[in-house]
Amino acid sequence: MGIDFKEGNAADIIRGNCGNLYGFLSGSLHGAPLLFSAHMDTAEPAKGKHAVLQEDGTILSEGNTILGADDVAGITVILEAVTRLKEQKTPHRSIELLFPVAEERYGAGSAVFDYSCIKAKEAYVLDLSGVIGEAANAALTAL
Repeated sequence: MGIDFKEGNAADIIRGNCGNLYGFLSGSLHGAPLLFSAHMDTAEPAKGKHAVLQEDGTILSEGNTILGADDVAGITVILEAVTRLKEQKTPHRSIELLFPVAEERYGAGSAVFDYSCIKAKEAYVLDLSGVIGEAANAALTAL
């Protein structure tokens, strides 16, 4: 996709199996880059999940786990948007991508990311639902 990705050292710090991913895609338009972010992990009850496509087009788990689409759906949307920008040769500002780990563990991956590399002044974090700008005060793993 032409994205220069770098894996950080979060795995070493939080004793995980991979680090945060940071990517940069140069754009042709002037202005500060835009940052898009979605976390790579999912809640533990999704372990061993098997997605099932229903006749009406919805996707559900088999029933013995949660689907765990949070936040794989966000990553998918971000990567598809970048793919379309490139395929359609749409002019755009530079784009920064941040895919942190261990968000379901109280933001452990984000807490150890080196934010000094971020140049964006605007960020779009694809997670949760609801009104833009609101924060969650409870989640599946924090109940």
